[in-house]
Amino acid sequence: MDIAIFKKMLLKLKEEYEKRLLELKKSEENPFFESTQELSFYDNHPGDLGSESFERSKDFALIDNLKLKLRQIDEAIALINQGKYGLCIDCGQKIPVDRLFANPVAIRCVACQKRVEERTVPSIRPVEEQVLSPFMEKFNHDNTSQTLFDGEDSWQAVANFNTRENIFYEDLPPEEENSSTDEVDSIPFEIGDDGVIYQNFKGVDDESRPQHR
Repeated sequence: MDIAIFKKMLLKLKEEYEKRLLELKKSEENPFFESTQELSFYDNHPGDLGSESFERSKDFALIDNLKLKLRQIDEAIALINQGKYGLCIDCGQKIPVDRLFANPVAIRCVACQKRVEERTVPSIRPVEEQVLSPFMEKFNHDNTSQTLFDGEDSWQAVANFNTRENIFYEDLPPEEENSSTDEVDSIPFEIGDDGVIYQNFKGVDDESRPQHR
């Protein structure tokens, strides 16, 4: 295995990534208003700047990704200088040449790399969780000897209301059925065969079930 080939590949990748990183950092230094042509964001709805905020956050993510790739390249070059490139840093077995050509920064064999990825947390938790407590943790005193009415008890008391299922699909109470704002709006009407609108007196003169006129 010719180590010089892989070192050349790594140096070429490093030069390419450093160039990309420099371009992204230059765009990061530009004030936000230059890309939006807005002098102030206070009079704008946050949704109006959604695309611009997304693009700026994407640039930050690309910068972090390039920094990670550069660290991996530096680790691989350090192994070349130590004469250990091509050997798995965990089990010491030789890394297949095909794997190195496909991924020159590989420092582990496939099996060891798979075990590392299985142990790694797939996503970083939001930074807000460092200062925010789980729901009701600060207001729950059940684990202590206190018997005061705490925040959890307050939440449980409120949760007892509106416990009926499908309440939003039930009929409205009688006092809420009439949504008329003016008295004239509540006059019953019907459209005759001739297309003319007439007042509807159905049931008004019914002696068995009279309605209020």
